[in-house]
Amino acid sequence: MKIQFIAILFFSFFIISCDLPKYYFDDLPECTDTPSEYNINSDSYDKDEVIEILMTTQPTEYRYRFETFVEDDVYAMVVNFRKDSTCMDVLVHINQLGKLKGMYQVNGKAYPNELYDLTWEIKEIDNERSIWYKDMHDIID
Repeated sequence: MKIQFIAILFFSFFIISCDLPKYYFDDLPECTDTPSEYNINSDSYDKDEVIEILMTTQPTEYRYRFETFVEDDVYAMVVNFRKDSTCMDVLVHINQLGKLKGMYQVNGKAYPNELYDLTWEIKEIDNERSIWYKDMHDIID
């Protein structure tokens, strides 16, 4: 009985000490009808409209699905931003890979699809607005 109590106590402390993301046990919202102007592979993709939408929202309003890293002047990745009624692809620029370094080296293969607690900001550089990665939850393999 004493050993069971100690095991339960140890397991409880282990669970409490884990720093799991908010949506770790929840499925990503489905993207059933992504308009072509929000699909980065579409000829009618409208980056400016996507940024206009993001200017009126906060990073905590979305869930994030990693799609791919892309070759650009700087590190960048395509991320599908998802929430109740909106699903759109966004090119997210990255100053320093940090937590994303291992994922970058294999373009996300064998890594989780969701980027938990992603934070970003909109920057204007040379009169052009773009989305920039700030941070995210540690990657949980």
